[in-house]
Amino acid sequence: MAKRNAYKEMTLAQLRSFCEVCREEGFAPAARNLHLSSPAVWEQIQALERQLGLKLFQRQGSGVKPTLTGQRALELIQPLLHGLDSAQRVLQEEAGLAPQQVRLVSGVRMMQEEAATASVAFRHAYPQVRLSLTHPKEEDLDHAIELGAADLGLTFDPGPAQPPPATVVHELAYEMDYYLATPRDHPLARRTRLTLRDLVSHPLVLSRPEDYSRQRLEAKLYQEQLLDQMQVAAETSTAAVSLACVRAGLGVAVVVANPHGYLADGLFMKSLRHWFGPARFVFVWKRGAYRPQSHLFLAKCIQTAAGVPLAKGD
Repeated sequence: MAKRNAYKEMTLAQLRSFCEVCREEGFAPAARNLHLSSPAVWEQIQALERQLGLKLFQRQGSGVKPTLTGQRALELIQPLLHGLDSAQRVLQEEAGLAPQQVRLVSGVRMMQEEAATASVAFRHAYPQVRLSLTHPKEEDLDHAIELGAADLGLTFDPGPAQPPPATVVHELAYEMDYYLATPRDHPLARRTRLTLRDLVSHPLVLSRPEDYSRQRLEAKLYQEQLLDQMQVAAETSTAAVSLACVRAGLGVAVVVANPHGYLADGLFMKSLRHWFGPARFVFVWKRGAYRPQSHLFLAKCIQTAAGVPLAKGD
């Protein structure tokens, strides 16, 4: 029988060091995060490259970055580590041990409406579990899931121009309409047939130019040769602030929001689905990670709060 050279086998420590060096683009910061010395991490990477017979990193300034082969290795290895890291939580829950905490990251309006409503139902089912509801910058939400700083993300679908990183998965959570939001006594609230020309004749409260919802509006106005007539009174990063601006009398807003939620209370809300179609919201999960029942239940509670009907048997 051939003698096995165990020292030549890949180890979990090597794979974790590899992923951390990729993320930090350097041996020293990766070593700090892993509570190892820089030489120890360097030796692990060298051993991994020898085992694979491939070069995984190249110099970049004072640090390193993965080669094309290294980037592909990261895409293959990281989901495996995510699966291993999450297996313990799944097994513990299946054995009846509830987690201490479930961490959700999302946008401000979603936190105030869908997530807040969902948290009540979640609390009834998991009274011993503490919920953490936090709002990162939208561009940091995927990163929070990737790093393990949160268990579940909920965000507005950023659109095809901004695909998620390979380390996370976006899955459809629910859809909502685009709405025109005005004070109840506003002239546009009395129009039975609204046109885009009517819309641009009033000061508008809109999302930021880089946001997908804003780009869809501008594309529609461009089609109708009305883009240069648009009057922007304010730009906001969340529908919650846009609706507050409408209530204060700053202008009218085009928002993706829940017309029955408390943020729209007292406002006139008219669906614009015939112009823009539905807006999609997505759950953000770590790719390759197993999903504990508590996390799946929170996602289901959010969908129910958004008006998604339960499937038979749920």
